[in-house]
Amino acid sequence: RIIEPLSKIGCTFYPKGKTTLPLTIEGTSMPLAQKHNETLGSAQVKSAILLAGLGAEGETVIVPLVKRIIQGENLKGLPNIWYKDKTGDIVRAPLSPIIDIDKLPRFNVAPYEESRFWRAMSGEVYKMFPVETHRGCPLKCTFCNSPLQNETYKEQTGTTYFRGRKISEVMKDIKYFIEECGAEYLFFWADHFFTYSKKEIDEFCEMYTDIKLPFLIQTRAETMTPYRAKKLKEVGCHRMSLGLEHGNFEYRKKLLKKGFSNYLMINATKKISEADIPLTINNIIGLPDETRELIFDTINLNRLLIFDTNNCQQIILAKTILNKIYNY
Repeated sequence: RIIEPLSKIGCTFYPKGKTTLPLTIEGTSMPLAQKHNETLGSAQVKSAILLAGLGAEGETVIVPLVKRIIQGENLKGLPNIWYKDKTGDIVRAPLSPIIDIDKLPRFNVAPYEESRFWRAMSGEVYKMFPVETHRGCPLKCTFCNSPLQNETYKEQTGTTYFRGRKISEVMKDIKYFIEECGAEYLFFWADHFFTYSKKEIDEFCEMYTDIKLPFLIQTRAETMTPYRAKKLKEVGCHRMSLGLEHGNFEYRKKLLKKGFSNYLMINATKKISEADIPLTINNIIGLPDETRELIFDTINLNRLLIFDTNNCQQIILAKTILNKIYNY
């Protein structure tokens, strides 16, 4: 139900011809408009098709788009979408200004089945909910889509895509998940939690003191201090995730634009270990121009780090700086 319509839009599924999980989905930089009649009433399929065609944030796209379609109006002038005109040419509308994410409606769990929120973590199963603290990321990592998002929004709207939420607004979401949804675990899914200042981290910890629900954050080695680790542990931090990505300093600095030293990475894992917070290390393999020797640099540095889990993954370079450089 999903493979057929998304393939028409331009997505590719691997292994080809396989229709059961696991599957790898490769997107397209030029989605093709399709008319799709859904006969099975599947919200998941409709969502997949709609999201595949969006070029910007859904909050600014979906309502105006649906209104025009219902009223039979021309899509000309509607920002954030790509579409085919009557001649078959693809029209690429400009982006609209970014949204103040503190003013967006609260995430609504009602449309989802409850089973969607039960997730495994560290050998246990929790009713887990995602918490948005930031949208985008201010950093320049070339394997990530965030730099191009910031660049595109800067060119077209004069503003950066990255922005953070007020701690008080984040807390409203947390209380909603706990009081109305029965949350047992929270996942702060920002790529870099410590873009918050020390003052904001202190504000978060003060507000979270009485909650103490276990939670996971992701951050970077150069932002880790004993103070931050200790404060978060005291209020319930159950796990952290650090991105090493690659074990060769020169390769990591020049190609991936992550310039922290190997020593700093080793030291960051010590600080987290001393705070008694379990740690996951993220690694990437199969990067451009990577050799067997470079791969073993990553393996050998991991052997010097203190963690309880690590992972090694390949990445899809579409919509990243690396994709522009290597034209993958």
